Amino acid sequence: MRKKKENYLVKGEYEHPQASGFLAVKQYMFIEQDGKHCLLLRFENEMELPITEAAITVTQLDAEDKTLGNIDIRYDDINVGKKKTFCPKSAIVVDGACSDFIVTVRYVICKNIKYEVRGEQLVGHYDKRGYERDSARRGVEKKVLKGKRRYIGYEYYRFIAFVSLLLAIISLFSIKALLDNKAKTESFRASHYYNTEVSDPAETTANT
Repeated sequence: MRKKKENYLVKGEYEHPQASGFLAVKQYMFIEQDGKHCLLLRFENEMELPITEAAITVTQLDAEDKTLGNIDIRYDDINVGKKKTFCPKSAIVVDGACSDFIVTVRYVICKNIKYEVRGEQLVGHYDKRGYERDSARRGVEKKVLKGKRRYIGYEYYRFIAFVSLLLAIISLFSIKALLDNKAKTESFRASHYYNTEVSDPAETTANT
């Protein structure tokens, strides 16, 4: 695979106004990549929930702040924790005359809820597509976990069977020991009984 040739041109802090408590652009970098003018962005999740999907629009501006065009981008299957940063690996190819830009975050998805800014308010509503995608992912995870549970269950029952067998053997030995002890006791009693001499009352009187 051919390595991409990159030249770093300009980097800095993003200073255009943006909604607080949302997905925010923190830093940017203009680079030349294989002869193309490109833009790299660094985001921060300012929400209290992890973001699993985001969509933005990049408005390109030239040196005179004239609009050169818009680029719509969607980041799928991401996982940006709260208060964490996110740097997309793919650079955004922009116009060669682009020297500034404005990023508009169209929406983000957190736990099947799509959030977007309307006016000055952050509005959330249920996202069916995100739910279906997460359900499919959970289905795969469930199959993996099910296999693990089967293995764990098999090992558990083997352990229970081993412990039960061990307890049964111990019980048999205990019962055998009790029976042997009882037999010895009875044998001792019988022996003691038959070996004891019994005095005759008549002989006792005569001797007196």
